[in-house]
Amino acid sequence: MNPEDKRHLLVVEDDPEMGLLMKMVFENEGYSVALAQTGRDAVRSFETGGPCAVLLDLKLPDMYGLDLLEKLKKIEPDVPMLILTGYGEIETAVEAIKKGAYHFLCKPFQNAELLLLVKKALAESHRERELAALRQRLSQAGRARYAVGRGALMAEVIRQVERVAPTDMTVILEGESGVGKEVLAGTLHQRSLRRDGPFIAVDCGTLPEGLVESELFGYEKGAFTGADRRKLGQFELAHGGTLFLDEVANLAAPVQAKLLRVLQERSVQHLGGRRSIPVDVRILAASNRALYGEVQAGRFREDLYHRLNEFTIVIPPLRHRPEDIPELVDIFLEESSRSLRKELRGVSPQALELLRSAPWPGNIRQLKNTLRAGALMADGLIEAGHLQPFLAQDAEVPTAASVQTSPLKAAAQEAEREAILDALQRTGQNKAKAARLLNIDRSALYDKMRRLNIKV
Repeated sequence: MNPEDKRHLLVVEDDPEMGLLMKMVFENEGYSVALAQTGRDAVRSFETGGPCAVLLDLKLPDMYGLDLLEKLKKIEPDVPMLILTGYGEIETAVEAIKKGAYHFLCKPFQNAELLLLVKKALAESHRERELAALRQRLSQAGRARYAVGRGALMAEVIRQVERVAPTDMTVILEGESGVGKEVLAGTLHQRSLRRDGPFIAVDCGTLPEGLVESELFGYEKGAFTGADRRKLGQFELAHGGTLFLDEVANLAAPVQAKLLRVLQERSVQHLGGRRSIPVDVRILAASNRALYGEVQAGRFREDLYHRLNEFTIVIPPLRHRPEDIPELVDIFLEESSRSLRKELRGVSPQALELLRSAPWPGNIRQLKNTLRAGALMADGLIEAGHLQPFLAQDAEVPTAASVQTSPLKAAAQEAEREAILDALQRTGQNKAKAARLLNIDRSALYDKMRRLNIKV
C-alpha cells in the first residue's frame, strides 16, 4: 500500500443519504472517501482505488454483504473491513468477524464512535505491517553475518557497502554463484535509510519467462487466462523499501525494456491495466556474470546497464580469500548444531586445512553445505574424513576415497532429502518459508531440490 493511500476509505452503503453523510464526516477529518452503492461497484472501486479501510453495509441490492466481504478479502486480505449493521443482524455481524472483518458497528451510531473505530482499525493495521517488517529484518540480521571476512578483499567490500548503503544509488553486485550476493544486498538494505521498509528479493533466474512481467509489474483481473483477481507486482510490494533483482542478466529483452521504463518514470503499469502507479523503490541488481560483458555480447541492453550502474561492488570468490574461511566455519557450525540438534565441538586442524585449500567452485554456499553434511556424519568433532566425500563430489574424476565412502554420501543425501521434504510439508510447499525453516538461502534450497530431484 502506498503512503498516499493511508487515509483513503471505501464506504459501501446502498442508502445515498447515509453514504454522503459518512463521506462528509470523514472528509472533515482529512480522509478521502470513495462511495459505492452496490457490490459490483464496491469491487471495482476496491481494485482500482486501493483503500486503506472499508466500511461495509451488509444490505446491498445486488450482493449479500458476507459474499462481498469474502471477495474483497481475497483481493487484499490485509485491508481492515468494518461492518455496518442493524440491531437485528448481530449474529450476522459476528459471522462476518469470523470471516475476517475487523469489527462491526450497530446503526444508528455516533459520528465520534465511527471515527474512533476507523482510527483504531488503521492504527492496528499499521502496527501489523510494522511487525511484519520487523520480523523480516530480524530474519535477515542473521544472514548478514555471512558478509564477513578479516582479509583485505572483504574488508574493501565492506568499506564500499558502508559508503553506498546510506544513499539511494542503484547498485550492481557482481560475483560468482554462491558468494553471498543476496546476503550483501540484505546488508545494504539494513544499513540504508530505507531499513524500515520492505526488502523484496526476486530471483530472475528461476522465474518462468512467461511469469516475469506479471511478477514484477503486477496485473489486473482478466489480464490473461487464470488472472481471476488483481495482483500487486514486486515493485509495489517493495514501495518505500528495496527491490533486489537477482541474476538480472537472465531477463528477456522485452522485460529489460519495461524495466528501463520503470526506472526512468518511477512508475509501473499492471498487465491489462492503463493506470500508472507511482513507486518509490531502491534497486539492487546482481549477476554472476559481468554485466558489461553481457552488454558487449548483445545480451543485455546498454541503456539499462548504465541506468543500473550507479555503483558496482564486485564480491571476490571464496578461493581468493581463504583467510575468511575460519570465521565462516564458526558461523556455519553454530547453525548446523542448532538445525541438526546435535553438539559439535568444532573441526580438527586437518579438516580446517582441507577447507582452506579446497577450490570451492560453489563458494560460500558450497562451504555451508559441506560443513552441514560433515556435521551430520560426525560425532562431536568434524574430521577431514567427514568432509572429503562431499568435496570429492566436485572433482572432475572420482577419487578412490569418494568411491569408498559413497555409502556415506548416500546416507547424507537421504538425510538432507528427508529434511527438505519435511520442511516443505510443514510449510504447505512454500519454498521461501521452507528455506527459512531450514535456515538456508532460498537459492540454496532450489539448488538442493534440483540436485536431489525433489519436485513440488
